[in-house]
Amino acid sequence: MRKLCDYLEIPYEPGMVEYGNSVDQSAAEGGLGDPIGVGKHSRLTNSNVHSWASEVANDETKLKLLRTMIDSLDESDLDVIGYPKSTLWAPLDEVGASSFGKKRSMLTSYQLQRKIIVKGRDFVHRSKRARALLTWFRMACDVMLREY
Repeated sequence: MRKLCDYLEIPYEPGMVEYGNSVDQSAAEGGLGDPIGVGKHSRLTNSNVHSWASEVANDETKLKLLRTMIDSLDESDLDVIGYPKSTLWAPLDEVGASSFGKKRSMLTSYQLQRKIIVKGRDFVHRSKRARALLTWFRMACDVMLREY
């Protein structure tokens, strides 16, 4: 949690993790997040991280939706956050729905856009001319969009 706060440039507070020890429970009860689990636990827990698998495994519509959503994710994005695409189906394998995670889909528009952005960013970081051109272009856009 501290690393996340540092990344977001916000101050870390112990109550972010130990929310059950708070004097004011109304914030936890009425806030965003898990309205069921927040009352059962006093701090963050991963005890039910795979509870979704049994529900999804018994519903073909949900499985198809899940497959579509996961197929649209970029593998490099998942690797960065520590969830390789190959491991996402493990909870479903455990409950017997393994056949739904194996289909490979065509490149989605999101995946194509992501690949173009990543390759373009890499190119700009390697090329002084491209960086100079983008710097000039950004300045020109700032001038054109400036309000009078």
